[in-house]
Amino acid sequence: MALFALMSITLFEAGDAGTGALFGARGLGNMIGPIVALAIVGRSAQRILGSIGWAMTVWGVAHIFVGLSPTLLLAAVAVCVAHMGGGTQFTFSTYGLQELMPDDVRGRIFALDFGIDMMTISISALILGALAQTVAIRPLLIGLGLVAIVFGLAWTALTRPLWADLDTAPEEA
Repeated sequence: MALFALMSITLFEAGDAGTGALFGARGLGNMIGPIVALAIVGRSAQRILGSIGWAMTVWGVAHIFVGLSPTLLLAAVAVCVAHMGGGTQFTFSTYGLQELMPDDVRGRIFALDFGIDMMTISISALILGALAQTVAIRPLLIGLGLVAIVFGLAWTALTRPLWADLDTAPEEA
């Protein structure tokens, strides 16, 4: 997100309208991603939580395509797909916190999680802004995608044993 305006202006010469299109594509992806992912993985807590790393991997792969996109339209489609993965990761991990945390600490856990999210977004925006001063945007986007792929695959491998013990069917209300 920190690079949307820079991409719009310098890569696609689309100005503010291009920036808005990229943010709109992000919002659309965040909205539909978790719905599509839930239809694919089903309602099993084990499968939902087990797909968090894969969702981050989708985000990374799609960001490589953002970096390779020759037009604003293709970049917007790739941003939408990327944030389908990002929105899924956020939604499914939030579900996991709701499902697995005891009631008496859930609010504090969510406050901590939200605080870490905001700190990470701020720090990454600062780092990307600094890197954008010396590194071209396309290689920066591709590198960002590669980092996300490594993170997503590592998350999947490292957390797989945690999800194995969960019930495979949702509890009845």
